[in-house]
Amino acid sequence: MGFYTEEIIRNSERINQLKARIDETVKHRDKNEHKKKEWQKACVEFHDQYDNLAFPGGINSAYEKILEGNPKAMEAAICFLECRPYFFLITPKAQPCLVVVAAWVVYVPPHSLAGESYLQA
Repeated sequence: MGFYTEEIIRNSERINQLKARIDETVKHRDKNEHKKKEWQKACVEFHDQYDNLAFPGGINSAYEKILEGNPKAMEAAICFLECRPYFFLITPKAQPCLVVVAAWVVYVPPHSLAGESYLQA
C-alpha cells in the first residue's frame, strides 16, 4: 500500500456518497421548490469538493504536476493506479500522464520513493 492509498480510498468513498446524494435528490427535484433546492445543494457540494477529493493535491493541477515530474504527484499517481488501474486508460486527458508515471517508475531508484525528501518535500 502506498503513501496516499488510504486517502484515495477514503476520498473515493466520499465522492460516491456525494454522487449518490445527487442521484437521490434529482428524482424529486421537480416536486417543489424545496426539493429543487436540495438537489441544487447536492450538486454544489459535489462540485465544490470534487477537485480535492479526486486526486491528492487536487485533480485540476494533478496532470500538470505529473507531467512536470513532481515527486509527490508521481507517488500519488502510482497509488491512484493501484486503487483504480483503468482510470488513466479511459481518461484521454490523463493518458500522457500514464506514460510519464510509467517512465518514472522504471527510472527512479526504488530507495527514492521511500526517502523523506520525496514524501515530505
